[in-house]
Amino acid sequence: MREFNPDTDQGVIDTSNLYKTLWESAGFYSNTRQACATIPEQAITPPFNFSNPSTTYTCAFNRQAADGYHFGGAVKELDGSGNVLPIASSAAADAAVKHGVFGFVWTGDHEEYGSMQAVYDESSKDLSLDIATWVDYDVGDDYCYRNDIDGNTETHRFSFRSAKGTLSTANFSVVGHGYSEGVGQHFLLQVSSSSLPGPKYFCIGAEDGEAELMAMDAAGSDDVPAACADFADEVAALTHFTAADLACESADFNTGVANGMVVEGTIFLNYTP
Repeated sequence: MREFNPDTDQGVIDTSNLYKTLWESAGFYSNTRQACATIPEQAITPPFNFSNPSTTYTCAFNRQAADGYHFGGAVKELDGSGNVLPIASSAAADAAVKHGVFGFVWTGDHEEYGSMQAVYDESSKDLSLDIATWVDYDVGDDYCYRNDIDGNTETHRFSFRSAKGTLSTANFSVVGHGYSEGVGQHFLLQVSSSSLPGPKYFCIGAEDGEAELMAMDAAGSDDVPAACADFADEVAALTHFTAADLACESADFNTGVANGMVVEGTIFLNYTP
């Protein structure tokens, strides 16, 4: 929830981690910005439909790669007055608001399908991001998860929804609100899982380390702990994801294929060049 260090955590921590998700989204955005071609401004639906409001984009590309890492991405940048900036002739630093939508497939010893949609305001540091991922192992250990993040990267105050499961079941669901960093700050989680009877609360100190987390009562609490009382209303307003909200098979990534390129899962973006 609190940090991701690519030098030590890459390949160890996946995008179920909040800051790993933010790190990946920055990479997706940068790569797309460098590779995309200008398109007429148009709405593009993510490969997994998050049911977010329709968003338009102005630069897009799809890549079907020999190395098995297939990718589709589209971006749009606005200045401080809300005017669209031309990606080809402006710098990323000029953008006040950045929109991105991405789809990806990694193949190798397993396959990982994913879709992400995000918007980031450079001035306010407000961020809204959705990601859905399905990890497919041939030995049958498939799983899928989804994260929904809304908050501020400067204050580190976030609302967070996450679920992990299989095709038919959301085995683990959590909603939370609070501060992921900051002296004396806390983050409140409400957890529902196959191993916990009923939703349980966990209040995590923003400065807690591994020792503190390992010492927590794994059974959670039926009531909101006093240290996290300020976040109770925000958490109560968050809706848990269910199995229906997850992408747990290739058919869930099916909104379209562009430029005649077809691979199972259709993670490519459907747009008009």
